[in-house]
Amino acid sequence: MKLTGKGHVLVQMSGLASVGSAIEVPNTVIYTGADLVAQALASSVYINRMYFEYMESAVDPTPYTPPAVDTGVGITYYLGLDGVTADFMRVPIVAVDYDATASGYTNNRVLFMGVFPTSWQAGMTGVRGLALAATSWVRGVALAYAPVANDPSQDTVYARAYPYTGSPYNGAVQYTPGTQMFVRWPVTFTVEPSESSSSSSSSG
Repeated sequence: MKLTGKGHVLVQMSGLASVGSAIEVPNTVIYTGADLVAQALASSVYINRMYFEYMESAVDPTPYTPPAVDTGVGITYYLGLDGVTADFMRVPIVAVDYDATASGYTNNRVLFMGVFPTSWQAGMTGVRGLALAATSWVRGVALAYAPVANDPSQDTVYARAYPYTGSPYNGAVQYTPGTQMFVRWPVTFTVEPSESSSSSSSSG
């Protein structure tokens, strides 16, 4: 049996009175994300955190080329951000939705929703100590499982996603007090039975 999970992240910036551009970007599942799926099938492990990765730039950095995603690196990537030029906020998932039809191997979807809220004001710091400011630019998001609320080092990262260069955000979006980023992250799993199991089923 082969199990694959994929999704396209909808990233949307909205102000207090208007809704901004929405873009859809592909996610990259990290190797530890595959481990997380295996654990979820046998325990109560589940995705419960969303990361908002941001960087410091006194000048407009767009068009910005996001960092390359190394699928072999999970939480150590985020803990390796220096807290001077880049950092991340780690927030609870605000809502999870699930639907399935029991009609095939692809008719299922889990939807994770997260918000970079308007209540976050300049001066608040990320996990690595970098304060939010008018010179902060949000450049990526991630999904993770956090078994310990106040210990990011214990997190398991499922996947990462970045607004690509050439999109309406052109790789990064500037932080502005009173503006929030809303993220809808659907994941659909596809199960492909192995040839041997298909043969045995048909012959049985």
